[in-house]
Amino acid sequence: MTRWQLGAFASPVAPLTVAFLPLVLLLPAFYVQDMGLGVAAVGGALIFSRLVDALADPLVGILSDRTTSRWGRRRPWIIIGTPLLLVGVWLLYVPPFRPGVTALYLDLSLVYVGWTCVFIPHQSWSAELVTAQTGRGRLNMYMGFFNAVGTLLCILLPFLFLGPQQGAARVPYAEVMRLLAAVIIVVLPITVLLCLLFNRERPRPAVRADWRSTFTLFQRNRPFGRLIAGNLCLQMSLQLWTAAQTFYLVAILALPDALLLLLVVNQGFALVTVPAWGALAQRVGRARGLALSGVLMIAGLVLLLAAPRGSLWGVIPSYLCFGAASVGKWMLPIALAGDATDADERTTGRRDAGLHLAVLYFTSKLGIAAGGLMLIIFGLVGFSPRSAANSASALHAVRYLGTLLPACFSGLGAWVLWNLRFQDEPSP
Repeated sequence: MTRWQLGAFASPVAPLTVAFLPLVLLLPAFYVQDMGLGVAAVGGALIFSRLVDALADPLVGILSDRTTSRWGRRRPWIIIGTPLLLVGVWLLYVPPFRPGVTALYLDLSLVYVGWTCVFIPHQSWSAELVTAQTGRGRLNMYMGFFNAVGTLLCILLPFLFLGPQQGAARVPYAEVMRLLAAVIIVVLPITVLLCLLFNRERPRPAVRADWRSTFTLFQRNRPFGRLIAGNLCLQMSLQLWTAAQTFYLVAILALPDALLLLLVVNQGFALVTVPAWGALAQRVGRARGLALSGVLMIAGLVLLLAAPRGSLWGVIPSYLCFGAASVGKWMLPIALAGDATDADERTTGRRDAGLHLAVLYFTSKLGIAAGGLMLIIFGLVGFSPRSAANSASALHAVRYLGTLLPACFSGLGAWVLWNLRFQDEPSP
C-alpha cells in the first residue's frame, strides 16, 4: 500500500474519534451541568447505552464476516452506519429541546449503534488489508496517528474558538458540543468517501455461519482471552479516571478553568508519541508495549495525588503520562487482535477478523461502562458538582476513588499482558 492509500484508509478514524471521545469526556458534564439531569441518572444512561453498544459490537462483527455483496463484506456496513451516526450525533450533541432521561437513552443508543456499524467493519477490514507483521504495524501507526489527530481536534478546536472560561465559569459545554457536531457532520462523509474510493477489499469469501465456532473462540485461542482480560482492565482504568476528571479538577484541585488546556497538552503530547509506540512495540513486543501503557497510567495517577491544590503546573506531568498512555491503549490492541486472527486462522482455516475485533471492542465498551459506575458512586456518596459545599466524605471519595481505583485496574491489566505472546510474534 502507498502512503496515500494508508492515509485514505485510516482517515475515518479521526472523525470517528471526534464522535466518540465527547461521549466519555464531555457528555456527562454537559447533561449534568447544562441540561440539568442528575449525576446518577446520567451515569445510568451511560451504562445502559454502552451495554447496548457492547451487544451491537459482536453482532455487527459477525454479520460483516458473513456478508456477501458485490462491494465486499465491510463496505456496505460502513455505508449504512455513516448516516445513522450523523443523525445520532446531531440529536445527542445539539438536542432540539431540553432532553429528559428517556431521550438521552435513545440518542446515546443511536450514536453507539451507528458508530459500531462504521468502526467495527473498518477495523476488521484493516486486519485483512495487511497481514504481514511489519505491514500491520505500519498501518496501525497510521490509524494511531489519525486517532491522536481526532482527539487533538476534539480538544483544540473548542479551546481555540471558544477559549477557556474566566473566573468561576465552567467550560461552555453546549457551544463545544455544537462545534464538534458540525466538524463530525462535515468531515466524516469526506473521509469515508476517501477510504472507500482508494482502497479495495481483498477478495475473500464470506464466512459461513458457524455459531459453535463463535462460542468456542476463547477455548481455542487462549492468548486472545488474555488480551481481552488485560485490555478490559486497562479500559476500565482509563474510563474510571475520565469520568472523574472534570469533578476532580474542580472539587479537589480547584482548577475549574483548566480542563480544555490540560486536554490540549494531553493530546498534543499523545500525537508526538505515536512513532515512539511503534518503535517500542517492535522492540519489546506489542503485548508488553500495551502493558507499559498501563504503567504510564499509574504514574500519572500517582503524580496527580501529589499535585498541590490550585497549581496548574503541578498537574501537567500527569496529563503528559495520560496522553502517552492513551495512544498505546488505542493502537496496540487493534494490532494484537489482528495477530489473534492470524493465529485462529492457522487453527481453524477461517478468518473471523470481524469477530475478533468485535469481541475486543465488546469488552472495551464494558470497560467504558465503568465510567458510568463512577458517576453513580459519586452520586451515592452525596457529591454534587453544582454544590460549593460538598461534605468531607464526598470529597475524599472523589479524590481517592477517582485515582486509586483506576490505578489498581491499570496494574492488573499490565500484569495480565506482560508475558502475552502470539505464535508468530518475535520474542522480546
